[in-house]
Amino acid sequence: ILIENVDQVPDMQEWEKKQWKAEAKFLKAYFHFNLIRKWGPIPIVRESLPIDADVEQVRVYRDPIDDCFDYVIELLDEAIPDLPQVNPSVDEYGRTNQVIAASLKARVSVYAASPLFNNNVDQAPLVDARGIQLFPQDKSEAEQQKRWEDAVVACKEAIDLAKLAVIGNVGDMMA
Repeated sequence: ILIENVDQVPDMQEWEKKQWKAEAKFLKAYFHFNLIRKWGPIPIVRESLPIDADVEQVRVYRDPIDDCFDYVIELLDEAIPDLPQVNPSVDEYGRTNQVIAASLKARVSVYAASPLFNNNVDQAPLVDARGIQLFPQDKSEAEQQKRWEDAVVACKEAIDLAKLAVIGNVGDMMA
């Protein structure tokens, strides 16, 4: 609801609206990731359901595991550019920033590449009521390897952002 409506707030600066949306996307990604870790494939609801939604609108199906991970990574990719590189003051410690979001993206990417989720043959019988396989088994070796390559890139990006943040903080302290 915040993501969909924060632009209508009249007395907020544009950078603040962007940051709040990015923080909400980060939290949405974080909570989805926790659900995936606990339950595996989960339903993805991209937009808020209306308060007066009928039973059919609320009845959702679980999405395949790859779609779940892709959605979490998509949310983080949208959030990272609009987050501060580091928290600007001690009053804002605890709020997310680019380093934290990139670190979560790295962790999500490693989980997505892991054999626990990536082409897990033990979960092959898991299908939903529509007959859709929730742990796809038709991935080529190259597709499975691509998940690992994406994880390496995400880890490297998180490390590089952390290094920049440390260098920036040291520079601020020296000034």
